[in-house]
Amino acid sequence: MKKNKTFVTTVIISSIVGFIVLLAAMFVGIKYFVTETVPKEPQKAIVNEVEDNNFYISITGVIRNLEEQSIDILDIEKREIKTYQVQTTTRVQDSTEKTMPYSALKVGDIVELIYQSQKDNLVCVRISPNAFTKTDMKNLDIDRSNRTLKIGSVLYHYTGHTNIVDEEDNIINMHEVNDYDILELKGIDDQVFSVKVLAREGYIHIGKLPIYDGYLEINRNRQVPLSEDMNPLPLVAGEHNVVLQLKGYEPITRTITIESGKTLELDHEEFKRLQTTLNIQVLNTDQDYKVKIKDKVYKKGEVITLPTDTYTVEITASGFKPYVQTLNLQEGNVVMKANLVSEVSEEEESSSESESKKEEQDNNQANQVDYKVSISSDPKDAEVYINGAYKGITPFKGTLEVGEYSIILKKEGYKNYETNILIDQSDDQNSYLYTLIPN
Repeated sequence: MKKNKTFVTTVIISSIVGFIVLLAAMFVGIKYFVTETVPKEPQKAIVNEVEDNNFYISITGVIRNLEEQSIDILDIEKREIKTYQVQTTTRVQDSTEKTMPYSALKVGDIVELIYQSQKDNLVCVRISPNAFTKTDMKNLDIDRSNRTLKIGSVLYHYTGHTNIVDEEDNIINMHEVNDYDILELKGIDDQVFSVKVLAREGYIHIGKLPIYDGYLEINRNRQVPLSEDMNPLPLVAGEHNVVLQLKGYEPITRTITIESGKTLELDHEEFKRLQTTLNIQVLNTDQDYKVKIKDKVYKKGEVITLPTDTYTVEITASGFKPYVQTLNLQEGNVVMKANLVSEVSEEEESSSESESKKEEQDNNQANQVDYKVSISSDPKDAEVYINGAYKGITPFKGTLEVGEYSIILKKEGYKNYETNILIDQSDDQNSYLYTLIPN
């Protein structure tokens, strides 16, 4: 009986010891399992480059290539490319840590990796929350020598390791990126780590023009002077409003669509000359007179319509000397006033000397009268020169005696405007408005 109790006691003690050993083994196993498992909060591993256990490494880089089971990453810090194997257990997350498919990743994305080096295990690929994406970037100021991109007033930098690809994700360099390409930029802070060409610049080709004195205006914010060697003219792909303006011709306004990498032919067959109506007023005689312009003769009172240009106008009337004046006719209506000079024989001139002197005195008195003059320009603030002398800026108001004057308007960025005006006794107010043409 005593032996039975001893046996039972031994069994009980052995069971208790075994149970304690089992609990200890379970505890060690659980601890080992937790240690070997991916951290519950991967973001902590990203913030800390290396965990205390030295198992998890955080890498920030740019995707250079994507395969079904591997991913090439340019390590931003080390400036080197490394290939990582993508496993079925690899998690893929967007910048908010939401799960996304592996196929949603793109070349050029800036990502953060959690990598378990001892096991060669890519734990997680996450779109970097610190990265920016700027898409549909147009008309960028690219300084290739200093490796900078200017967007508005903000300057961004790129390096020789920046990932630059064309529309087909082929690797290119910045010298292959055109000034009017449409780009997508990705980076962190003021550093650009990825550049993708979304659309290549297109071109306008302008055929032979009747003259090249003018400009092409694009979207009201860009003016290109016309020249024989301007073709092809690069433009951002897309829709544009253009105005083709030639001196002396009606402007052509169009809405055009430029396709990526293609050239649009802009024809010019519809150019029409601007017309000017010339109204001639002979002030000191009512008799008939004739006007001759470029071998064509017009009668008194006849409406004269001419294309805008520079003309020599000759007025003849019986008993008067021919009156000749050169006019630069611009768009609109032009009034030309003329005083004809009598034509007399020597005998008549001798016998009427006293009368001529009296008429001369009368004319001198008339010429001594000052008449108000107003000269304006569009745009304003143009320098005004009268007979070569600087008088001020537009709008200009002053007085002039009777007579003919040369007028020159000058403004930076615009062509000089030259014309002549005639001041006479017909009116005490002479107003002139001139439109300046950009260079």
